[in-house]
Amino acid sequence: MYCASCGAQIAEGSRFCRHCGAKEPVQPAPVSAAPAPVPVLARQRRSAGNALTWPFHQDQPPTSLWIAALASIPLISMISQGWWLDAAGRRGRGEVGLLPENRDLLHMLRDGLIAAVMVIVYFVIPLLIIAVVFDWGWDRALADFVDWGGQWIHYWWVTLWGEHGVRPQDFWQLFEVELDRWLLHEVAPILYLVAAIPMFVTAMARFALTRRAASFFHFLSNAALSIRYLGSMAKFLFLVLLWSLAGVVVLSAVMATAIGVVILPVAYFLISAAEVWISARLAGNLAARIWESKSLAKYRPQAPGRAAAAAG
Repeated sequence: MYCASCGAQIAEGSRFCRHCGAKEPVQPAPVSAAPAPVPVLARQRRSAGNALTWPFHQDQPPTSLWIAALASIPLISMISQGWWLDAAGRRGRGEVGLLPENRDLLHMLRDGLIAAVMVIVYFVIPLLIIAVVFDWGWDRALADFVDWGGQWIHYWWVTLWGEHGVRPQDFWQLFEVELDRWLLHEVAPILYLVAAIPMFVTAMARFALTRRAASFFHFLSNAALSIRYLGSMAKFLFLVLLWSLAGVVVLSAVMATAIGVVILPVAYFLISAAEVWISARLAGNLAARIWESKSLAKYRPQAPGRAAAAAG
């Protein structure tokens, strides 16, 4: 028999619990009549705080946030990537404990290494192939536009001082000159990136949920999921970009202060950590939707009755 209040085991036939004094002991429920488990998505826990403050709204102290700050340090930033994946996966699965544990550093390093290798698989190798096949060179196209922009800035600066400079060509004139180059050399990598980025983000969310490297190689399934949740995907990418720009603005404001140079390393350390846990929450929101899809049904825990039926 077990106590209905504290859950402690008590002697058969007892009328009260020796641990808490409750007077309503209960019999253990039979396996077939066991209640269904608590829903996997702990929605109240997932909604605590906002993207910036959520680590400080947990029952557990945010002692692992220092790992998120490793993103600002080259070579060991892969551990921070592993922290990001762990946090996004916990949020996506709706676990009560959303903060990764300090003791999981080796797992974080493993996951971060896998993610780094998959960046090479998804982007570096294909873009190198495209560069060879299509004679692709971002440097030429961007250099032309940067040079054109610099000419206009110089022109307006000289004009403000009452002098006369050489007026650069109009944008559409430049566009016509560059159009053939872009059609021949730049369209292929752009189209590839448009298709590959959503698939990679989906694969990252899937990997965060399952911790299986094979998640990156379910190409057709990941493509279908990225199309199905295209709105959530676009929202995630937009917000991550927005928060990244906000970090740049804050760092610029710090540099404008009298002690900016002195506190810049600390500010960069803190902002890097904040951007990691902000993007982890945003990725967790996307992962929560993917977690409910049929593609990941086999990874979700089942109710006891359904599990027994599946085993039979």
